[in-house]
Order: sequence, then structure tokens, then C-alpha cells
Amino acid sequence: MQKTSQLIVLLVLAGAAFGQINPCWAQFTEQLLHSFGAAQDGQTPAYNGLIQARDGAWYGTTSYGGTNSAGTAFKLNSDGSGYVVLYSFGAGGIDGKCPSATLLQGLDGALYGTTVNGGTNDAGTVFRLKTDGSGYGVLYNFRTNATDGKYPHAGLVQDAGGTLYGTTPYGGSNAVANYGGIVFALNPDGSDYSVLYSFRNYTSNDGQNPSGVVLGRDGALYGTTYIGGTNAGGTVFKINTNGSGYTDLYSFRGFPDDGWNPIGLVQGADGALYVTTHTGGSNYGGGTVCRLSTDGTSYTLLYSLLSDTTAQLPCATAVQGADGALYGMTSLGGAGGSGTVFKLNTNGTGYADLLSFTTDSGGHNPLAPLTLGDDGAWYGTTSAGGGNGLGTVFRLTPLPPQLISLGLQADKTFQFSLFGASNFTYCIEASTDLLHWIALTNIINRAGAVRLTDPAAPGLAQRFYRAVWRP
Repeated sequence: MQKTSQLIVLLVLAGAAFGQINPCWAQFTEQLLHSFGAAQDGQTPAYNGLIQARDGAWYGTTSYGGTNSAGTAFKLNSDGSGYVVLYSFGAGGIDGKCPSATLLQGLDGALYGTTVNGGTNDAGTVFRLKTDGSGYGVLYNFRTNATDGKYPHAGLVQDAGGTLYGTTPYGGSNAVANYGGIVFALNPDGSDYSVLYSFRNYTSNDGQNPSGVVLGRDGALYGTTYIGGTNAGGTVFKINTNGSGYTDLYSFRGFPDDGWNPIGLVQGADGALYVTTHTGGSNYGGGTVCRLSTDGTSYTLLYSLLSDTTAQLPCATAVQGADGALYGMTSLGGAGGSGTVFKLNTNGTGYADLLSFTTDSGGHNPLAPLTLGDDGAWYGTTSAGGGNGLGTVFRLTPLPPQLISLGLQADKTFQFSLFGASNFTYCIEASTDLLHWIALTNIINRAGAVRLTDPAAPGLAQRFYRAVWRP
């Protein structure tokens, strides 16, 4: 679907000649939608990503702020208007506190999420909230006993039958000190809560401290653990939704030839799992992106991030865009040292730093994943920066391309160059009156610049061109 067009027009007259320009450009442009931290507003959306609900609005949470200083749930539109705090956590002393994950819109249209703390046992909660801010309720209070999980940091997923699934990084029947964690399930009304799996402690080869799960297209749950496994660097695991069939698919080895501390995964359009690690890799521990088959038999390290002034230390998984590439963020590195947005093809090629977070007013240190909007733009949060220094919501789009005329050639064809964000797709369109446009070709701008020829231009009194970004 065509979402964003950049109208840069070349006027071509018979016999005209234009000199070539070598423009410089950044890959993405950032639009600040909201700065957190005003009176009664939320603060610090740390690992709290965004979702676009079926009404087109965006919903998220902050870990702190609000009327009780225990976090908020909020809503805003794609242009930043209509911002409203839907709920302030921490009321009454036994409410959930400090949500630290992306919300889920359930099959019933309501929002579901977790809080790290609070609840009747101060061990975290699962909650439900309608998109208008009404109907808030705690569905489950985690316990600090010997078998239940505690302090959930990740969000939830839901299967076609309505059951909710999630993880806690601590607790469980096999926990020792701060190791362990569980996979759990419950109904949307909070009934039938069950622990599907308790991760074994650090003395075993099992993973520990899970970072959430995704629902695979085969109906199984896939996830990562931050530490543990045969090499102690974390694991990728699989488990059926009834708790059976638990399998450690992969154990990370770390520097110099593997990732360390995986922080999440997505299933790509090709069915493979794409995993992001916080550290490790061949470039002194800056983190990695890797690919793994769902049976664990085929593993490929796709890219090692650099632990110097460039992108380093991602804190959330890279996600797949409409063009099939992976888009992610790092918490540090880049031109300003405060994090980056990057792009990578699923075969490991085409790595590009798309944006560096550099100013307080624009936000910095992103810790949550990006989310693709229905307009083709990327939306996300930063944990710090903005007008109040307490985090932001932002929108990202590729910077407008430039069309530079090379003029009429000896063979009477017309040539021009497109300069723009590398590895993005553009449709080149032409018109003779600026009212009626025809598509000439679709191109993938692999290297940031491409030369194009229009054999139909000679003989026309005038010809206009524009490049339309195809998200």
C-alpha cells in the first residue's frame, strides 16, 4: 500500500541539461510525538513499547509517573495529538505497579499487560484495561511462594482460543536466588492460571530468566532466556501451549563468534526465528542478530554489532518490516552515543544505521522494540530525553529522496539519479502536468544511489518525476 510520497519534481525541457549533485543525507527522520514527565504524566517508558490498536490509535505504558508515581497506561494518535493518560497504577496500596512491557490488544478489544511490582503480594500482576480507560482489573497477583513466578517484565501473547501466555524472569519451583523463572497461562478473566514450565536453576544446563514468548505459526511458544544453557550465555526454547514438549533449541556461546544474553525473538515471514542478543559477537560484545530454524538444527550469526562509537547493546528484539528486512534499536552508540536505529536484511547483508539519537529534546537511549504503523512509519519510545528528560514517543520515516537530473544523453534518452535511504523501495512516477501520474518502475535502492533512464522523455515538451516511498 502506498503510504508516503516525496514530491521532488524535475522539469525536463527539450535540450535542457543539469549538472549532477552529490547530496548528503541521513537515513531516517524523527518526529517527536510526546515528551513524558509533565504533572501527573507518565515517566520513563523503559522497556515499554507501543501497540497500534484496531481503532488506529497508539497505546503504551510508562514504568513510573502518574498520580501514584507507579506508572501509567496512555493513548495518543499517530500525529501525537489526543494524548491522554488512561490509568495511573499503584492506587490503594495493592494495585499493580511499574509496568515494564508492551501491551497486548486481546481478541475482545481490551488491553492486557503485566506489572513488575505491586499486587496483593508485591510480586507483580496481570491486568486488563479497556481502550477508553475504563474496566481496569487485576486478573492475577503473582506470589512469592516456592512454585509461582514473580516480577514479570515481559508482555503477553494470546492464542486463537483466547488463552493468554507470558513469562516471569524469577520464581518457579526450581528457582535459586535470582535464577529461574516460569512460563504461565491464564484465561482473559484471570481463571485457570497455571505454570507451564519452571526453569531450572544455574546448576543445570537449562536456561534461566526468560524474556517473554511469541506464538509460532505452528501453535507452539518460542522464547529466550537471558542466561543459562550449556554455555551459560542464554538459550532459545520451545514449549507447547499445554506445557509439554519443552526443548532448548540453542545455547549461546558468546565472544568471539556468537551472541550472549538473548533478549527476544520474532518469527520471520520465512518461518525462521530471528534472535537479538544484548551482548556478544565478534566485535567485542556489542550484541548480535542471528537466525535459527524452529527445530534448532540451523543456526546462523547474521551480524555482530560494534562495541565502540557505533551501534551497540540492543535491549529489545529487532522486528521485521513490510519490506522483509529487520529493524532494531541499540541503547548506546551512534553519533551521539545515545543509541541508534538500524536495518539488516534477513540474510545478514545490507546493514545500515538509519538514525542516531543525539539530543535530549529528541529522546535517547531506546530500550523497547519498534512497532510498524499502518502508515508504513515506525513508532517507538525512548527511556530518557525529550522536553522533560523522562522519555519520549517518536515516529520514524525515511528521509525524502533526491532526484538529480543527468540530462539528455547522446542516444536521446533522459537519465537521472535517485539518492536516498539505502535498501528502501521507491516507485518512480512521471507526469506531464503534475496532475496525472504514471508508474515507470519500482526500484530497491541497494547502495543509496541509483541511476535511471526514461526512454520516453525525448520529444516531450516537459516531463516531471517523483519518487514514492513504498513501505
